[in-house]
Amino acid sequence: MRKEVLDRIRKALALASHEGTGEQEAKAALRKATKLLDQHSVTQADILAHETEAEKLKRAGQSVVSVRNTISEDKPVPQFGWTRSLACAVDTFFNCQHYTTKFKTMRPKIEWTFYGLAEQTVAAAQAFEMASLLSYCTVFIGLSVMADEEKEKAKQQTIKKELALLKQRQEQEAAEDKSRLERLRQLPALDVKTEVKEEEKPAVLDRRVKVEEVEDEDSFKPLSSSGSQSIADPSPFVVSGNSFLPFEPSPFAVQFNNYGRDYDDDNEPYIPPVTVEDADFDAADTLDDFDVDAELEKAKARTAMPSPLPPAPRKASTPPPLVPKKEEDDDESPWASVQQLVQFRETSIAIGDDFIKKQGIKLVTAKKRKPLEFKDPRSASSYLQGREDARSIDVHGRRKITDGN
Repeated sequence: MRKEVLDRIRKALALASHEGTGEQEAKAALRKATKLLDQHSVTQADILAHETEAEKLKRAGQSVVSVRNTISEDKPVPQFGWTRSLACAVDTFFNCQHYTTKFKTMRPKIEWTFYGLAEQTVAAAQAFEMASLLSYCTVFIGLSVMADEEKEKAKQQTIKKELALLKQRQEQEAAEDKSRLERLRQLPALDVKTEVKEEEKPAVLDRRVKVEEVEDEDSFKPLSSSGSQSIADPSPFVVSGNSFLPFEPSPFAVQFNNYGRDYDDDNEPYIPPVTVEDADFDAADTLDDFDVDAELEKAKARTAMPSPLPPAPRKASTPPPLVPKKEEDDDESPWASVQQLVQFRETSIAIGDDFIKKQGIKLVTAKKRKPLEFKDPRSASSYLQGREDARSIDVHGRRKITDGN
């Protein structure tokens, strides 16, 4: 991919997001960037991969969730193990990282900081806050499982889309090959017709040359004057070399010198015109730039568009039918290939690491947690129920609108 294309896209995006850009200029810049992205098949992963270190740091950021004790502000905040599971699940959902900071002051608190791509960290902080307030401990284990499943699902969707694009490209190439072969089959018929026309054309020209060169008494018409003499007897002329010389002064000597092909007078002898009909096509024309089928379909679509039919009458007592809202197609992946997806995830993590180093923050690994143990069957049942309840939590904040709402 050319560096010039990526530079133009980055400049357009920078112009659109600049605080000094007007509304119309920002819209025009976004349209320009979108056009370049579609024209050159560039994705966000490609732009991130070719960014410099300074540009990556501009996109990096962090979002903080502060947790305090609601019973008494001067009491410390307990940190449970399931909150770590929630934070790790959020990291997987939004391709970011996190760390915690404890403040042992007069007003103790714990801050959960999510860092990485700025827009991703904002969504991660909102999801962490929402899930921690609406859920209980065993739900977070289910969220961790959901995060791993969604990550694998995104990969499978990308593979499916990549195979579909590959199949579509193969079908398009096969159609182009078939169309090319069809045009090649039509070329021999065009060549035969062209040869026939070309054989007829020199014959007509030969007849015209003979009329001009051969002396024919009947080929000359009288001059414009009705009383003038016609040239029927070539005896007044004597052949000498390659030209006719008059035997004695005659008004026709100047008119018919050099075999009668130079005329200095307006009263020229009449020679019947010979009409030559050329072929009305070019044999070198292969119709590569004209798709007849496509143009025909367009013409049919323009001329045979059906007029919209009015809706069927409905009784006043009959309520209108409820049209269910179409759910969003979750099978469509925004990535064109698995390589782009993996590249985006790796770049997001690398941007977060560079941001932490730039801030001068030193991270310490937390202690390893003990494995989960159930004291009684009721605890195990609650754990399984929590995993099922986690399915009802929408971490991404999307709302499903049902009929009638």
